[in-house]
Amino acid sequence: MEILSEMGLIYLSVYPEINEDQLFKELLDQGVSGYKITQEISLRKAKSLVNKYKNDYILGADTLVCIHGKILGKPQNLFEARKYLKLISGDVHQVFTGYSWVHGTKNIFISDYDVTDVYIKHLSDSDIDRYLRLENILDAAGAYKIQSFYPEYVDRIEGSYHNVVGLPVSKVYQSLIDISGF
Repeated sequence: MEILSEMGLIYLSVYPEINEDQLFKELLDQGVSGYKITQEISLRKAKSLVNKYKNDYILGADTLVCIHGKILGKPQNLFEARKYLKLISGDVHQVFTGYSWVHGTKNIFISDYDVTDVYIKHLSDSDIDRYLRLENILDAAGAYKIQSFYPEYVDRIEGSYHNVVGLPVSKVYQSLIDISGF
């Protein structure tokens, strides 16, 4: 949410009224691609609040990691987190963040996404153990948070850093200008 403040936006943070984990599993089982999963979840998050906030611009967002066609959401436990970190070790993966704007009275329902390539250095078992001790990653796609302890393990990124954090700032801001006329 710090990202929205940095953008100069005044906002209210509200949890969406959907079962995000269940929706993620359903879309994954249907073979939906990574970027489309993020767009669909972000849109459903925003739509779930439209009746309560119909006169406001509602932003929904969702992020996931994809490596060699395998989609990684949020790990369910530390065992799965360790598995994810071993999988991305010494390799490149993509971070997809879908975002959606909804405005009930103006009948606005738009979605888009961004993608960033993240190159990870080789992670030893002790690196992974250390990171898992220092960071709560069960709420993080791919089992890491680039903005905290993880940067020491990132070789480089190609694309938007903020996209990896969870919101592609320039695209989100530009889309708000486009739909609102601010």
